[in-house]
Amino acid sequence: MDLREFQDRIRDIDHTTGWDRLSGLQLIARLTEEMGELAQSVNRVYMDRDREAHMENIGVELADCLWVITKLANKYGVDLDSQAVRLVENASKWSEDTSAHLENGLRNLRDEIGSVLGEENDRLPAG
Repeated sequence: MDLREFQDRIRDIDHTTGWDRLSGLQLIARLTEEMGELAQSVNRVYMDRDREAHMENIGVELADCLWVITKLANKYGVDLDSQAVRLVENASKWSEDTSAHLENGLRNLRDEIGSVLGEENDRLPAG
C-alpha cells in the first residue's frame, strides 16, 4: 500500500466510523499521547531486559503516530503523498555540510551541559 492509498483508506474508515468529526485540537492531543507512548518504548529499549518486545512495540507506536498524522492531514486537506515527494526532492538538495552543522550543535550541547554540571557542582558542599 502506498501513502496515497493509506490516506484514502483512513479517510474512508474515519467517515464510516465518525472519527472524522474530531477537531484538530483533539487530534493533536491524540498525537501527543501516541508520541509519549513511542518515547516510552524507545526508553524501555535501553532500560528494560525485554528489549525485543520493546523493539517490536516501537513499530506499533510509529504506526499509531502515522495513523494520527494521516488523520490530521485529512482534516486539513493535505496530500501526504505529494508532500512526501516534495520533502524528498528538497532533502536531496540539502547541503553536504550537514555533518558540520551537527558537529557544531553537538559541541554547543556539550558546552551547555558542561556549564550546567559546573554550576551544579559549585552548589554541592565541599567534600
